[in-house]
Amino acid sequence: MIKRTSQDIRRLNRFEVLRHVYAGPGAMSRQDLAAATGLSFATVANLTAELLEAGVLTEAGREDSSGGRPRTRLAVNAERGALIGVDIAETSVHAELFDLTLAVRHSVEQSTTSWS
Repeated sequence: MIKRTSQDIRRLNRFEVLRHVYAGPGAMSRQDLAAATGLSFATVANLTAELLEAGVLTEAGREDSSGGRPRTRLAVNAERGALIGVDIAETSVHAELFDLTLAVRHSVEQSTTSWS
């Protein structure tokens, strides 16, 4: 059995929070993330503070709560990086550039039949 360190657990929890923000229906509050991940609110607050400081997440507005302070909604910072996808087929190569919210920023397709 592999023994996990506190750093390993923190890394896994950070990944779990990010996974829910990416896969979620949109911007999520810390309370939503705590409920979705099963982590305590304090753990989610600490992890999201790190991700906000690193620029991976961004604040995306506020929502009214059923009592107390309005909740800050968090979303992926689209400008933090980019992803590229490439599809190499028999007759063409198709590439797309995505921001971190997976919105297509640029797309190009090149026929391979003209290559000799």
